Amino acid sequence: MPCTGAYHHSMASNRNMVRRPPVVAVRDGRARLIIRRETIEDLMARDVG
Repeated sequence: MPCTGAYHHSMASNRNMVRRPPVVAVRDGRARLIIRRETIEDLMARDVG
């Protein structure tokens, strides 16, 4: 299953200042974080002005 839900990571956008979700890989019943959830600091670091 490559992704679930209507707003998974590949569709995420920061245009409304909502953090991108994490990406978790699951294999053989074990989960592994591949991409962490963005922090507020991540969002603010890209802000100019």
